[in-house]
Amino acid sequence: MTEGLDQSLETQTSNEARAKAGAVIYGSDAASVLRFFAWIQLVLLGIGGSIFLLANYGFTGHHPAEANPLGIVAASALFLSSIGICAFLLAIASIAENLAHLRRHIAGGRFSEN
Repeated sequence: MTEGLDQSLETQTSNEARAKAGAVIYGSDAASVLRFFAWIQLVLLGIGGSIFLLANYGFTGHHPAEANPLGIVAASALFLSSIGICAFLLAIASIAENLAHLRRHIAGGRFSEN
């Protein structure tokens, strides 16, 4: 009986030592990179691409300027899909951060094995 207790204490101690020594626990850095690319995707592709489509295909250059419905629909679809992709990537990044947080707590021995 004491062997199992000693072994669990030894495992908990080694996990705490690894956490204190700065062992690599993946998740939070990857989530930061994912958040960065989510916002870059929204700004550059979503907003920039929509402005490009509206400027080049949304309106004709004739006087008075005429609206091209296909260009306006394409720019709107690009912008809305970009918002959806950004929200999806941010949700995945949030999940990754939560998993990294749980892994740090488990490695630090803050959860019991009941």
